[in-house]
Amino acid sequence: MIRLKKEEKEEIIREIQYFYQDEREEEIGALASEILLDFITLKLGKFYYNKGVQDSEKYLKEKLSELSEIEKY
Repeated sequence: MIRLKKEEKEEIIREIQYFYQDEREEEIGALASEILLDFITLKLGKFYYNKGVQDSEKYLKEKLSELSEIEKY
């Protein structure tokens, strides 16, 4: 599971509350926001993590390919 610093978690909770207020014109409390954050972290976080790993791997492969194409002395 992803571990967030207390300050990071508090900031994300505020962002969730702002989102609900701005986009849905609904108020959501800190507890409900934290529960939503926990759900996103537990159920969806792995997809974002894996996508980040795949993107990094693709980038590194491209750079290694470029490196191998450099003329050798």
